[in-house]
Amino acid sequence: MKMVKKILLGLTATALVLGMASCKMDSGEGETEGDKYNRKMTVDATAEGKPMANGAKYRRFWEELSGNEGCAALKTDIEIDYKNSVTDNGVATAGLIFNLNKQDNGQVEFILVGVSKAGYYVERYYNIDKGKAASGDTSESSLGTFESLDGKAAKVNYVTPSWWKLKPDENGIVKITVEVKQVNKVYSVYINNQKVSDDAAMAKVVPLKTKKIDDVEYAVGGVACYGSVQEGNKLIAKFKTDKDSVIGKLIAEEE
Repeated sequence: MKMVKKILLGLTATALVLGMASCKMDSGEGETEGDKYNRKMTVDATAEGKPMANGAKYRRFWEELSGNEGCAALKTDIEIDYKNSVTDNGVATAGLIFNLNKQDNGQVEFILVGVSKAGYYVERYYNIDKGKAASGDTSESSLGTFESLDGKAAKVNYVTPSWWKLKPDENGIVKITVEVKQVNKVYSVYINNQKVSDDAAMAKVVPLKTKKIDDVEYAVGGVACYGSVQEGNKLIAKFKTDKDSVIGKLIAEEE
């Protein structure tokens, strides 16, 4: 199971845009459209998509929803379009990245909530080397250092959710609601209103970038959409964020 998660989560970060705060960070080969609160993402590794790099088995892509790393909490619906996707060839995972920040050493760290037909996971990545490869097409099983935050490995506060056997609606859409909360600069993650990440594990995320919002000190970072597909698959997903749920800034004042 751990190797599967490493394969799902292995990112290639060479394409990061690490400029001013108004510049979005991103990596890999994918397409997006829509605004900051309603973003559609397509990651296509089928024969109809852009040819994959020689020898690559996976195509991974992520893109920051804005160039502002000041978000403390939010609620986002991930809607996976299984009718128009191709997901029978192995990996096809959509995810929400939060607490995305540049480290002092020039590398990147973030927390990723991934969802697919196989289940879900919450993992923190750090020390991601932006120069490891040339694109998001890779056969590597992992990138950077990561740790599980969902309690599965140690069976800490982990219960298999009764709702996980997800079924598409009449339009072929599966909707999963991911909510990120925090108290005293400690994150917790909920999927479909059930807590899936324990506070103790989240408290290990250091160093934190913090900001005072309405006289309360919060941990803050960027938010991004994420997609990972095995060769032969195509993933189409929408990320719909509840504007009223956002604590801090999800977006820059102007884009």
